[in-house]
Amino acid sequence: MKDIFNKIWELALPYQDKREDSGHAATSLQYAQKLVELENADEDVVIPAVILHDVGWSQLPEKRRMTLLAESSSGWNHPFPSQVFASWWVCSMVILNGIKKRG
Repeated sequence: MKDIFNKIWELALPYQDKREDSGHAATSLQYAQKLVELENADEDVVIPAVILHDVGWSQLPEKRRMTLLAESSSGWNHPFPSQVFASWWVCSMVILNGIKKRG
């Protein structure tokens, strides 16, 4: 990985894996690297977006995170908290833009 991506990873690490899914961030990064290769996507867009895609969860108190995750496993019927939705939406748009930019 580029040095800048490693720096982003290091800075984001304290905010990763807050959903009791240890390793999710690293797995997502592996998929993103493969996506860049297969789709000729712009890695300068896709890789940082994937590294940061779930950091919004870290802004919720643990009890709230666990409640939302429990509710989602039995059928989502509550809106995303704004921190989580904003993180997810922005990163999704950035990833799609990165694919379009190169494709």
